Amino acid sequence: MPTTVEIKGLLEERLDQLVEAGLYTSRSEAVRDGIRHLLTQIDLTAVAVRLHEQGNVSIGKGAEIAGLSIPAFITECKNRGVRPKIGTENLKALESDTDVALG
Repeated sequence: MPTTVEIKGLLEERLDQLVEAGLYTSRSEAVRDGIRHLLTQIDLTAVAVRLHEQGNVSIGKGAEIAGLSIPAFITECKNRGVRPKIGTENLKALESDTDVALG
């Protein structure tokens, strides 16, 4: 799904200068490259743990965002002081499947 962003003023001028200098073929290309660069600088594990702590993503989705296995993500949550949120009916099965104590 496309996202539209309005850029004005100095940022717009800088983007135009990058295009004019031949570094990018368009403003859109420059913006996409900037976003890709930004995402390489962000700790996606921290983002995933925070989203899980807030109840916005499951353990599985958090692991996917962080690029980790589920056991590794659970360990990251615990290391960062966040108790993984798991339904009690699945807790024992998950602990035995992952060899990670959640309590």
